[in-house]
Amino acid sequence: MQKYSEIDISIIALCGRIKLRTAAKRLMEKIIWEENSPLLLFDELIGSCCTQGSKARIRRLPAAEKLRILGKYVSEIGEVIKKNKMSLVLPSVDDEETAPCLLEPEAFYEKLVADHLHISVLEVENLNYLEYCFWRAEAVKYNLSGSEKGRQMLNAAYFALCSSSEEIEQTEENLIKRE
Repeated sequence: MQKYSEIDISIIALCGRIKLRTAAKRLMEKIIWEENSPLLLFDELIGSCCTQGSKARIRRLPAAEKLRILGKYVSEIGEVIKKNKMSLVLPSVDDEETAPCLLEPEAFYEKLVADHLHISVLEVENLNYLEYCFWRAEAVKYNLSGSEKGRQMLNAAYFALCSSSEEIEQTEENLIKRE
C-alpha cells in the first residue's frame, strides 16, 4: 500500500509554490461540505497541513487567493483519489426482493472502516483523508466479495473505473493466466 499520509499537494500561489499535506478526514469533509466560513476552514487547513515557515506568508494572502487555493486543494485531492481508484461507484441493484432503505445510517462508511481496521469510529475521523478513502474502498470491496451478487457489483464497478479498453484487456489477460 502506498503511504497516502506522505502525499503532498503542491499549489502555485501568489506567494510562490506551497506544499500542503493531506488533511484529516474530519477537516476535509468540513471543507468539502460546509458552505459557511471557507476562510476559517482555510486557516484551519493551513494550521494543520502546512510547514511552520510558510504559514505566515500564506495567511497574508488576499481572501480571493485563499479561496482559489482551497478550491485547487480539493480538486487535487480528488485527482489523487481518482488516479488511485479509491472511489467506488457501485451500480444500482434493481432487486424486487429488497425494499429500499429509507432510513440510512449517517456514519455507515465510518463504521465500515472502523470494523475493517479494528479501530473506534472516533479514530476514523482522525485518519488522513486519502487513507480514509483507501480503507473505505477496501472495506466495501471486502464486504461485497462475500456473495455472488456482491462480486457481480464489484466487477461492474471495476469496469466502470477502467479508463481505457487497454486496462480491461490487461485485466482479462491476467485472469486467463491465473486459470
